[in-house]
Amino acid sequence: MRELIRVVFAGRDANGHTSFRASDINPLGRLSEDWPDGFLDLGARDAQRLLQAGLAKHRRQSES
Repeated sequence: MRELIRVVFAGRDANGHTSFRASDINPLGRLSEDWPDGFLDLGARDAQRLLQAGLAKHRRQSES
């Protein structure tokens, strides 16, 4: 099935030219880790914040 899917990154250089680069998908369906800087960073940071908030809430409830 992974042969039917292609993830392509588009980037713009300093001259305004757009380039495209495909990322590999491994047998488990995950992207290779050659993605551009900033890609998926927000999701990971948001997930970390949610986890930290959940842990803090759990600690507060445990202390009460």
